[in-house]
Amino acid sequence: MGDRALFLMVRMQELLSSRFELSVKEILRTPEINQFLDDINGFEQNTNQCNPPRRIT
Repeated sequence: MGDRALFLMVRMQELLSSRFELSVKEILRTPEINQFLDDINGFEQNTNQCNPPRRIT
């Protein structure tokens, strides 16, 4: 009985892990999230152009 419980526990963990990974990938493919990420990248690029990072010497 203990071996079966351990087997089921490991399989459940693998199933949950793969389901979580799939859910994240599905969310990242939505148009709203893609637009949000593009906006963040554009904001970061514009900020770096206006205020380039300074080197501390």
